[in-house]
Amino acid sequence: MPDKTTWINSLRLLKVSEELSEQAADILSRQDAGELPYPLPEQEQRIVTCAWRSSKANTRKKS
Repeated sequence: MPDKTTWINSLRLLKVSEELSEQAADILSRQDAGELPYPLPEQEQRIVTCAWRSSKANTRKKS
């Protein structure tokens, strides 16, 4: 499972903002470590969803 640094780097490569990358990476790494449940609580899920949507929007801009 990716660690927090790997998550951050992956999100930044997808042009997700630095702050959102760090927040989402923290949540995803904590979930991978078993500190957060599957599915994520609503607040955390919103942050991860925002990062995913941002990465998708940035990917579409390149096309």
